[in-house]
Amino acid sequence: MSIQGQNANMQAQSREKTAEPIAATQTRMELNIKERTADEEAQKEFDKLLRRPRSRKYMKAMKLLDSLSETDELIIAEMKKEAGASEDDELTFTPEDIEAFKERLKGIIEEEIRKEEERRKEEERKRRIEEDRLRDTLTACYIAGCQVHTITPCGGIIQHYQSGQVDQMESPYRFARDLIMKSGGTANPTFVEIYKYRLAHRNGNGDMIKIYHMDEDGEFA
Repeated sequence: MSIQGQNANMQAQSREKTAEPIAATQTRMELNIKERTADEEAQKEFDKLLRRPRSRKYMKAMKLLDSLSETDELIIAEMKKEAGASEDDELTFTPEDIEAFKERLKGIIEEEIRKEEERRKEEERKRRIEEDRLRDTLTACYIAGCQVHTITPCGGIIQHYQSGQVDQMESPYRFARDLIMKSGGTANPTFVEIYKYRLAHRNGNGDMIKIYHMDEDGEFA
């Protein structure tokens, strides 16, 4: 090979080596943007929940309880209303009756708070399901020197990973790469669908091998 040809090869190899860390950095930046976007959306959803007005029943109980430290007159007036009597009617309520009514008001507030918490959890569950969309797919790579590569949901290849680049991979991608290599790599091709909270390991026919869920530490098991 001529010196000119050797120089061209060396320049091409240099460009490839430079492109690999740049591509890896771009991938990490894209993931960080996705994470920040998801966190911002979660905050928006929680703020949306907080903006919901409390029920009239809740507010009525709160206002009555606010007055308990000063007088029982409002409580007694409310008890008369429930009994179908006017404020001028002479009805006698024992301290036990008044205390029982107060406890019932507290129960109303506790019940409303419990319901709100259930609504919040349901909204959170729906949000997680919505967020947990397919991000990328990791599959065995047939290019010499490469082990795996990532494919976007649109079918574009983002990044090729060589054996020496494992440390550059984000946690879910590294875990997915290990699954593929333990299965045999290109000798027994499998692929892993990467979601935010889980990984789906499938065989070459597309059948499910196993689903892995993210734990509290952000690791998969």
